[in-house]
Amino acid sequence: MTRSRAAPVDVVIPTLWGGEMLRACVASLLDQRPSPASVTIVANGTGAEVSARLFHEPPVRVIALPENIGFARAVNRGWRDGTQRWVLVLNDDVVLGPEFMAAFEDRRGTLPEEVKCLAAVLWEAGSVRAVHSAGLCLTPYGYGNRSQFRGSVIAPPRQEVVAPCGACGLYERGAMSRVGGFPEDFFFLFEDWEVGLRMQALGATCTVEPDLSATHVGSATLRQFPRRRLYEGMKNWLVAASRGLPNEFWAAHGCEVLSFARKSLVSMREAGAEEEVDAALTTYQSLLPAIRAARGELAESAMPGWNDRLEALMYRGPVAIEAGPASINH
Repeated sequence: MTRSRAAPVDVVIPTLWGGEMLRACVASLLDQRPSPASVTIVANGTGAEVSARLFHEPPVRVIALPENIGFARAVNRGWRDGTQRWVLVLNDDVVLGPEFMAAFEDRRGTLPEEVKCLAAVLWEAGSVRAVHSAGLCLTPYGYGNRSQFRGSVIAPPRQEVVAPCGACGLYERGAMSRVGGFPEDFFFLFEDWEVGLRMQALGATCTVEPDLSATHVGSATLRQFPRRRLYEGMKNWLVAASRGLPNEFWAAHGCEVLSFARKSLVSMREAGAEEEVDAALTTYQSLLPAIRAARGELAESAMPGWNDRLEALMYRGPVAIEAGPASINH
């Protein structure tokens, strides 16, 4: 069914280099029926190639930044300029399936009131079609695991998860505003997990939507920063867990978190990343007073049953999916 009006969605795409991947991403948006109300490309530094005409015709616009301010701050810069009820955050290496916006329009009118985030099913790029990720689940180690459905050739069923994968996630604007947006002290990595935890604390839930389908190259930008990736990954995991998880979680799983952290630190040092490990720990320790304050504020405003909801979304290992209604034409 053809819809002429725009979907109530502001799309935000941070990009570092632009180029062909971004072109494919934007083209997949412009082919949607209905189209999104707006598409904002946040060019994160002067190296981004965004001169192509495709990037400058409505509903597309470009915010050109003089320097790379990181993924989270770029996302916030983009969505705060919009007006629509829903915000779709995309990596520039994601291509939407042809029915993505139509599926969203069909679904949004039936969403339960508490659902404020929607996780897309991201498929691996390449000749073998398999699920790359479908939202993030909690682990006993305090980070978001996206391996629950990885490798499946069938889309997972609709179900609750903690948060969308930030490569392709829909967020309700009001909920995003209430938590203050993506964490601007994260340059990249774990920002989707951190904002998802804060939304969960305030009672905003997230579901995997099997008909929201996209293809993801995966870490196309992160591969260019192998050393910083180690630093940001360790620091941001510790910060997100420390300020975004309830006291009950730490009472039940704190030993597992610390044990996993020690093993990770030893492994990274043995791999020659001692400088990145030390820098991550130093930064984390300097942030502890602010982390404790933020965690206290979150706990005061959290909805009853916060920990119980998270425990129910704990990663239990890969899930086998049988063919049936959840299958998707991707």
